[in-house]
Amino acid sequence: TNLLNTAEQAVEFCDDVNDPNVKIHLDTYHMNIEERSFSEAVRVCGDRLGYVHLGESHRGFLGTGTVAWPDFFDALQRAGYG
Repeated sequence: TNLLNTAEQAVEFCDDVNDPNVKIHLDTYHMNIEERSFSEAVRVCGDRLGYVHLGESHRGFLGTGTVAWPDFFDALQRAGYG
C-alpha cells in the first residue's frame, strides 16, 4: 500500500488503533522488497501477526527465487504463528 509498507509501520498502526481484533498481514513477495530481514519483521510483529501470504521474490514457484524459506518458517515458529 501507500500507507503501510513495513512490519514496523504496521505495529505502529496497531498501537494507534489499539484494538485486539486488528492484526498484521505479512506478504513475503512485498517483504522481499521492503524489509531488511524476514525474521526480524516476523519478530517485530509478534502476536499481532494474523495472516501470512507466501510468494516468491519473482512471483514464481516457491524455492525458485531468493526468499530464504527455512529462515522465514523458523521465524514464524519462534513467534508462535499458527
